[in-house]
Amino acid sequence: MRTLEKLLFLSFISVFIGTCGYKHVATEPLLSEYSEGERTGIIRKLSKKGYMYKTFEGELMMNGDIGGMKLDTFLFSVPSLALARAMQATVGVPVVLSYKQGAIVPYKAGESQYRIVKFKVRGSKGWVTPENAISYTEALKR
Repeated sequence: MRTLEKLLFLSFISVFIGTCGYKHVATEPLLSEYSEGERTGIIRKLSKKGYMYKTFEGELMMNGDIGGMKLDTFLFSVPSLALARAMQATVGVPVVLSYKQGAIVPYKAGESQYRIVKFKVRGSKGWVTPENAISYTEALKR
């Protein structure tokens, strides 16, 4: 009986350590950022997509459109609903997008590895963030 208890205890410990190790290895790259930066252009499209988890996906046109061919299109995801609604008001307007790029894209974060964290209309001083996006949207309606 003593051997069976040891075997069960060791099995439990190895499963516990394996689970903790897997969680660290599997989720840590998702949380870390590979790069961050800014892109300037005109938001060409911003739409809500997804079967199970809906996210806002967009295209930033950086150099224009020649004969129907898209040149330098930046694909991005907007995880914040408030930020996405504020960005919808700027479709067709020159903007600066601040993004973070993840090494691996979690399934809830959208299709693109580039996640928008804030934006501003080109020439304006203040950034629109998820925290102040609602007041920005309300100010546009006035």
